Amino acid sequence: METTAEDRQIEAFDRVLNESLAGRLRRAGAPLVTDFYHGTHQPAYWERELHRSLPMLLAARGNDRW
Repeated sequence: METTAEDRQIEAFDRVLNESLAGRLRRAGAPLVTDFYHGTHQPAYWERELHRSLPMLLAARGNDRW
């Protein structure tokens, strides 16, 4: 999938907002885990992050199975 200049601008703006929010949450003492990537949304890293984060998400729900 090809990304456009507009896609990159939106991603850059979203990153600024997300990093700002992460900083505010950390200062407030929230137990926060972040892993910001450079670039635009691509399915390859969505899948990688889902595999990485699914156990944590399931544990937060109180179970270990989907």
